[in-house]
Amino acid sequence: MGSRRIGLVCGVWVFLLLVAMSSVVLNVQVVRGSGTIYIRADGSIDPPTAPIQRDGDVYTFADNIYDSIVVERDNIVVDGEGYTVQGAEAGTGIDLTGRSNVTVTNMEIKNFGEYGIYLTGSSNNNISGNKITNNGHGIRLVYSSGNSVNGNNIADNWIGIEGFQSPQNSIVGNTLTRNFDG
Repeated sequence: MGSRRIGLVCGVWVFLLLVAMSSVVLNVQVVRGSGTIYIRADGSIDPPTAPIQRDGDVYTFADNIYDSIVVERDNIVVDGEGYTVQGAEAGTGIDLTGRSNVTVTNMEIKNFGEYGIYLTGSSNNNISGNKITNNGHGIRLVYSSGNSVNGNNIADNWIGIEGFQSPQNSIVGNTLTRNFDG
């Protein structure tokens, strides 16, 4: 009878150990990888499951985003609502190639190896009230004019703000700290 009792006690302990281990496994957080998000020219959001809500021409974040956003629509506002667009040390955070009259505001953009925000062939956009950190370039303007970059906190990037053949942009009131270029 003694060996049965020992076997029963060992069995109970093994069962309790398995239950404890399974509850630990079930509490493991899954790493999120959303894939590139597009705000399409027709106004749709692709993929439709992206944590961005549309109300007319205003696109508001509903959660953090863990990949790039490519804007293909003009005359809109992209409001981060205090959330973060975070990369994996590669790519571009917000791509405004060829865009006009887009406002990007109220978000943190971090950990993109190339650019936090990239404007090329873009005009009359407003980049304001963002925190842009730990990117290759915080903001890069190429062949872009008439844009407003103001009130941003741009820190710990390789290059804070850079323009190439981009005349008549308004770049004022930004806080640039600890960027490699000064």
